[in-house]
Amino acid sequence: MSTEPDLFQRFEDYLRYELDASPRTVSSYSRDLERYRRYAEERLAEPFTPSEGDLDLVRGWLSSSLDAGVKASSVGKYLSSVKSFYRYLIKLG
Repeated sequence: MSTEPDLFQRFEDYLRYELDASPRTVSSYSRDLERYRRYAEERLAEPFTPSEGDLDLVRGWLSSSLDAGVKASSVGKYLSSVKSFYRYLIKLG
């Protein structure tokens, strides 16, 4: 399987070239996924690969974001970004 940075970059390319997403959308998803990656690495105490992600990890990230004062609407956007990323990975097989 591709390395973690490769998968994130491939997802950005997918958004840009296959879905024709706006630069703002690509940037937003990338920032959200970088936040998720950083949270996961802190929680797991090791470099994060997407295959290590699970529902508990995502829930923990969203919950900690709310606890840190992030607005619910922003946390909803974070969830959308992560769901889109994992759907893309499933599509890759």
